[in-house]
Amino acid sequence: MKWVLITSVLVIIVFVSTFFATHNTWAATNAAGIVCMVYLLIFLVWTARVQQPVKRRWWTLSIGIVSVAGTTFFWATFHDTTTWQAETLHTIHKVIFHGVSMDVLRTKGMKLLGAYSEQKPPRQLTIGEVFRKETTFANPDSSIVDVNQESNLRIFAEAVSDTHVVLVAQGILPIDGETRFFQNADGRKGMAQDRLTVTKRGVVYEIQN
Repeated sequence: MKWVLITSVLVIIVFVSTFFATHNTWAATNAAGIVCMVYLLIFLVWTARVQQPVKRRWWTLSIGIVSVAGTTFFWATFHDTTTWQAETLHTIHKVIFHGVSMDVLRTKGMKLLGAYSEQKPPRQLTIGEVFRKETTFANPDSSIVDVNQESNLRIFAEAVSDTHVVLVAQGILPIDGETRFFQNADGRKGMAQDRLTVTKRGVVYEIQN
C-alpha cells in the first residue's frame, strides 16, 4: 500500500510538471504513463519472485507481459489517432481562416484601389489619404478597421502612408498559426494572421502565420 501511494504521488508530480513545462496534455500523459509502467513491471517481477510453483510463476509473468504489451500498443495507437485528428482539424480550421481572410482583405483592398483610381484631377489624394477618408475605425484610439463576428475576423490597419496601406486579419477566436512565437498585431503570440499590402500598383496578399 505504501508503494502504491508513493507511486501515485510521483505520477501526479510528473504529470503536472511536464504539463506546465510543455503545455501538452499528451506529453504529460506519456510521462506519467512511463512512471506507471515502471512501477507495474517492478511489481510484476516482484510478484513472480514470491515463493510459488514454477508453473504459476510463468503464468503470472506471461499474463503480465501480454497485458503490459497490449496496453502499450493500445496507448500508442490511441496517441497516433488523436494526434492525427487534432492536426487534421487544425489544418481545416486554418484553411477556412485563410480563405475567409483572403476574401475579406482582397475585397477591402480592391475597394480602396478603386476609390483611389477613380479620383478626378487636378486634386488627387494619396492612397493613404483615400484610406483615411473612406475608413471608419472601431474607435478613435484603435487601429481596428472592422470586427466581423460572422466571419470571425478582426481587421487592423498596421501601416498607413502616402505610398501604401497595410491591413492585417486575425481571428476573433484564437486560431493557432504555424509558429507559436509569432508576434501578432493585437499583442498575442502564435495566432494565425494574414496581411494585405495595397499600393497604387495593386494588392499583395501574404499568409504571415
